[in-house]
Amino acid sequence: MNILVIIKILTIFIILIILMRFKVKIGIAFLITTVSFILMFFYGWANIGRTIFKTLSSWETWRLVLSVYFILILSSIMEITGNTKALVNSIIHSLRNKRLAAIFLPAFIGLIPMPGGALFSAPMVKNVIDAKKAKPAVLTYFNYWNRHIWEFFWPLYPGIILIGSIFNIKIFDITVHLWIFTPLMVLVGYIFTRNLIFVDYKIIKGRYLKSFLKSSWYIFFIIITLLVFKIDIVIVLASVLIIDMIIYSKVREKFIEIAKKSFNINTIVLLLAIMLFKTAINDSGFMGYIGDITKLSLIAKYSVITLLPFIMGVLTGITVGFVGIAFPLLCSIIGTGDNIKYSLLALTFIAGFSGVLLSPFHLCLILTKEYYKANFKDIYKILLPSVITLLIASLCIIIIIGKLF
Repeated sequence: MNILVIIKILTIFIILIILMRFKVKIGIAFLITTVSFILMFFYGWANIGRTIFKTLSSWETWRLVLSVYFILILSSIMEITGNTKALVNSIIHSLRNKRLAAIFLPAFIGLIPMPGGALFSAPMVKNVIDAKKAKPAVLTYFNYWNRHIWEFFWPLYPGIILIGSIFNIKIFDITVHLWIFTPLMVLVGYIFTRNLIFVDYKIIKGRYLKSFLKSSWYIFFIIITLLVFKIDIVIVLASVLIIDMIIYSKVREKFIEIAKKSFNINTIVLLLAIMLFKTAINDSGFMGYIGDITKLSLIAKYSVITLLPFIMGVLTGITVGFVGIAFPLLCSIIGTGDNIKYSLLALTFIAGFSGVLLSPFHLCLILTKEYYKANFKDIYKILLPSVITLLIASLCIIIIIGKLF
């Protein structure tokens, strides 16, 4: 990767930072950033036109838009029906530990690999953590961080499935070698939020299983339909909304009002810009600037297998993005099938996932930030040292257990 490419990438992020600094609407800011990327890595007007058409005509794009929109509607319905409060109460009183309950809420929602899923748990977290005594950035970080603790091994996540396909290995083997990073991530999150003050709930002993199941049935419904029946997420979420309308008369009466209130054109523009950015990375031939890594020295190879996934993680803001783009290029170093080096796989995954966590293009981060009305500067004050700590601790684990070097 030559210096000019690095300068272009840095310029793109500077543009985004300036736009956010001047409080340009987030959807417009990301659209301008995406256009900047396309112009800097210009690949012909006809090809750019095809990229735009491909993005707008792709079911993947509209699956994302509809999924986020349905999540917003469902979150509002949960508030109206009292299911959010009931779920929070059942978890708090069952676990009898406020911090554990606060971590459990976004983590529980995180079992469902839906786009922007952190937005689903954001209202719940606000019911447990004292929002008056916690900064919006801290609330954003807490919800965002704990939402993603399962991505290292949970078989529902597309990134894990894709890793299995690329390296010709079983999902079980991925789980066995990468699960250790989930408790590590929880520990790092605790270290950086250990001074949180929680809502003053009086823990009441009792049986809360029935209340928990009644208020969270939709989560189990989504997990089962996705994992067992492999039904499209849009159909699943739409089904949940229909069932809610059948069960609750209040939802039927106010559904149109809820749907209108949940529709946000700025969010739609944001989602379209992110999908356009993702498509442009592939269509622009950006990966051609990386070069042939098999000809590099040992030190250079280790640099590439960490930097490449990290950069792709930052640019795409999604695990399946850095896995799908970077990992096929790394097979010659990491190995495949029975010859795979799991220590290297862990290293590359941690590097890429760190990029995803830090990415300003990460949908969960953006939507949670908007929900809590936080700003990126304050968020990164806690997010950046957390990711650095996670990286260093992970590297120590990989060296000790995997004997990387």
